[in-house]
Amino acid sequence: MVEVVLLQDVANLGKKGEVVSVKDGYAVNYLLPKKLARRATKQDKEAFLEQKRREEKIKEQANEIFANLEKVIKEKLKGALLIERKVSSTGTLYDALDKRELVKILKERIHELLAFDHIEILYKGAIKKVGRHVIELEVRYNQQSKKVPVVVEVVSAGKTPRLKSETLEDELKRKKK
Repeated sequence: MVEVVLLQDVANLGKKGEVVSVKDGYAVNYLLPKKLARRATKQDKEAFLEQKRREEKIKEQANEIFANLEKVIKEKLKGALLIERKVSSTGTLYDALDKRELVKILKERIHELLAFDHIEILYKGAIKKVGRHVIELEVRYNQQSKKVPVVVEVVSAGKTPRLKSETLEDELKRKKK
């Protein structure tokens, strides 16, 4: 067995930059001639281990930020994101809430969301009716992503919203049934 550093992603073997052990014949006859790998040196092995440690640290940092985000969303929204809109007599919005507008409103109300690389709403179509809607917010940070459920309550402009004692967890349980 010989250790090599992959110069490209190789199917069923590893990704670029990884140090892997392969049989001598596979390395000499396939990987090395096709410039898919080179023999691993002590420095390569150390660099690979250092890179792994850095990636683990970034993952831990991202997980901590995601945990904090969920807590912040619950505190700031107090159960639901309340949005007032002009509504027809049938309860239909005159201007539907699309994903882009929801992200904009969320960033205005929760400033901590500005730190994330990418924010996406996972909801089919746009919100067109008055009421409560459960959306999933997918946030990305350092190539890590997390889905966070958010309750959006759309009410008629000028009217006070009806108060519900339902929490986010109750709303999610009801939606699953």
